[in-house]
Amino acid sequence: MITDKHFLNAVNNTNVDFTGWDFSIITRTGHMDSDMLSWSYGSEAFRLIQNSNVALDIGTGGGEFLSLLQPFPRVMYTTEG
Repeated sequence: MITDKHFLNAVNNTNVDFTGWDFSIITRTGHMDSDMLSWSYGSEAFRLIQNSNVALDIGTGGGEFLSLLQPFPRVMYTTEG
């Protein structure tokens, strides 16, 4: 008999439907749990890009976040799938 509560919870929730970009089911069903990071991605990215000659942003999307990191280095590459 399986007694691991996390495993049983995962198995019981495998057929839960979701649509679109609402991934709240992942946290609601206990598949993911996280705490706040001890660092800020934005602050680290800004600091690093300001001290660089060349930068690459992968998964740029519409560039909204990237635009916050200006001024850019002399050479700036971006890509989006």
